[in-house]
Amino acid sequence: MIPSEKITGASLDTLFVSLAILGIVLIIGTILRLYVPFLKKFYIPASLIAGFIGLLLGPSVFNLIPANVISCWSSLSGKLIVLVFAPMLMGKRKISVKKYARKTFNSVCYGYVGSLAQYAIPLLLTAIIFI
Repeated sequence: MIPSEKITGASLDTLFVSLAILGIVLIIGTILRLYVPFLKKFYIPASLIAGFIGLLLGPSVFNLIPANVISCWSSLSGKLIVLVFAPMLMGKRKISVKKYARKTFNSVCYGYVGSLAQYAIPLLLTAIIFI
């Protein structure tokens, strides 16, 4: 959907300040992950650490980050997730139809056998026992 409202200087300022603060918080999260052994040992991602830092610095706790920056961040999440999923299959070779059919057949057969083991066999045994 193409936005129809006019872009003002104030909205651009808010966007740039929001992205700058977001970058600073992510850098702090990355540095913390590098130098705190607990975070490195348990593979805590720097983005999660930065999220907790953002929550602490936001209007709910210490009120160092303004509410309009937080609202800008919340509207960015839906747009930035495209950068995660769009390039996922880039560089992968296409699988031939024959290999794809074989992999699909194996998965479908595994699903049917699992369903049979979980539902059909107990129902059949229950019917035999009660009859």
